[in-house]
Amino acid sequence: FKISSLDDAKKAAVEILSLGPKYVIVKGGHLNGYDESIDIFYDGRDFKLLRSPRYDVRTTHGTGCSFSAAITAFLARGFDVYESVRNAKKFMEYSIRYGLEVGKGSGPVNPMAYVFNEASRYHVLEELYSFANNLAKLRWIGKVIPEVGLNIAYSTPYPLDENDVAAFPGRIRYFDKLLYSYPRFGASRHLARYILSLRDLGCDVRAAMNIKYSDELVEVFRKRNFRIGMYDRSMEPREVKEREGYSVKWGVKQAYSTLGVCPEIIYHRGDWGKEPMIVFTSNTLSGLNEYLKVLEEVFK
Repeated sequence: FKISSLDDAKKAAVEILSLGPKYVIVKGGHLNGYDESIDIFYDGRDFKLLRSPRYDVRTTHGTGCSFSAAITAFLARGFDVYESVRNAKKFMEYSIRYGLEVGKGSGPVNPMAYVFNEASRYHVLEELYSFANNLAKLRWIGKVIPEVGLNIAYSTPYPLDENDVAAFPGRIRYFDKLLYSYPRFGASRHLARYILSLRDLGCDVRAAMNIKYSDELVEVFRKRNFRIGMYDRSMEPREVKEREGYSVKWGVKQAYSTLGVCPEIIYHRGDWGKEPMIVFTSNTLSGLNEYLKVLEEVFK
């Protein structure tokens, strides 16, 4: 029978289980009318829905083979059946989102994206901590720290969400010296959203840093021909304000649309209860040093 809804998929799972297997997965990648790709896992007792975003990409060749191979690999590593399927689903999300755009038609998935991403995590944290140590040597750094604190974020090579972006818990503060802890993943939803939103727009960005806003600093960077975008938080639609995590995504899109290209710097002048801010972005963590050199000239 035709499967065109989640109810149809559940019905199919029951029918297939009756043929003898102990577990059934009905993939939902081809189900229309859903914003997410929803797979059904059924063990004869409960239905579990495995959700992931739908990506507008053409790199979907090999999804079924890679998915089943990933499930097998996680089973071999000692995970139970449901955990293996859930982990394989996440594995496929990386593989599809960062597929290999080669040839014509549907390109292949990239099963190494997940592997490279996981392998990079230690290095991301160490590079971020080293960057903060160097930042602490700058005598003027306290002058650019906002009231809400400064933070630096750095993503893995293939980020999907905030858990792939590392930053400093509690942000970076200043009291006679720079105060910060060891970075961890998922520590800054704010800067992570800048990175992820820019990447969704096709911008090659992995690092971001926020500093205190001033008209003078914006003008300094403008004279040095940095690509600068801005957005007005007072113009933010009500439906955006009311949805957690959507303000930055909306603002980044506004800055990108106004500028017409990927911005290197994004700023806003604040709103009720929101401090004005300047955000630097770069495709590498070391690329943030270009902004620090300019600040060095200003505050030396």
